[in-house]
Amino acid sequence: MKQKKEVEIIDHSIMNHLKVFLVDMTSRAPHGHDDMEIGVILDGKMDLFIEDSHYSLVQNDIYIISRYQMHSFHCPGEKALILAFQIQDAFYTTINPGLHYFRTSCNVIRNGTGMLHQSLFSKLISCAGWYFSEEAFHDLKCASMILDILYSLFDHSCCSIITQKEADAMELHSVRLNHFTDYIGSHYMEQISLDTLAALEHISPCYVSHYFRENLGISFQEYLANIRFQRAYYLVRHTNLSITDICLESGFSSTRYLNQMFVKKLCMTVKEYRKSNDRPRLLTPDLPSDNKQTPYSFEQSAFLFDKYLEK
Repeated sequence: MKQKKEVEIIDHSIMNHLKVFLVDMTSRAPHGHDDMEIGVILDGKMDLFIEDSHYSLVQNDIYIISRYQMHSFHCPGEKALILAFQIQDAFYTTINPGLHYFRTSCNVIRNGTGMLHQSLFSKLISCAGWYFSEEAFHDLKCASMILDILYSLFDHSCCSIITQKEADAMELHSVRLNHFTDYIGSHYMEQISLDTLAALEHISPCYVSHYFRENLGISFQEYLANIRFQRAYYLVRHTNLSITDICLESGFSSTRYLNQMFVKKLCMTVKEYRKSNDRPRLLTPDLPSDNKQTPYSFEQSAFLFDKYLEK
């Protein structure tokens, strides 16, 4: 039986092949999707993990993610407000089919680093204004600005054309990673092994082990322990469940192992953490493993964007 591909498909309802929206981001587990994504940090701070690289982003920084490129988010504070542009390849491949195989070579353009940032930031803010506008032919203006933004990235050598073989490999990796992380996210309370994941994709356990290392920079066991710890950490902070019940809810095999994780990440046991008057917060995890985000609707995004411009 042919296996279903689990790629994030994004609904585009305002303009064909383009979606612009605001999102409150707290955490997003590793994933890939079939759209190119450009984001501007409007407020707050955010850690961005792309493949095995880690970037700490602040207000007005810009990030660029290629189609099917593995990435995840985590905010060291409560949340960050992001202006996101998600662009389907049909938007630009009708103009130049070769662009189907382009990939960004610089994922982050930081605020204050020169003319490229100033130009892109101005164009992205203006483009969003046209996207949310009710002016006649606002969609044509918005589309022209997106093409200008893409041209600027190529003109400054921030993008390159890859081979079809490389593009196909990126898509396969994205589909496979989404399958793994979705399964772990739904079954972390159960026993999961390399054999379990290998059976999902009909590959060897050894390959799965290397796959996690190569694509996420940590081992499968580290990723699984991290997602269990994230759940346990939430339960310790927000419930009165016993340590034993927290272990059962989060998938830890023993209270000893849970306490070891708390000591490793927060320098105190669960009991000590609960008794502390000044509980330390978990800042940046080894890798984000949960999904806590609030994407806003078109109407909400338009309203919040107007508020942002008024500041």
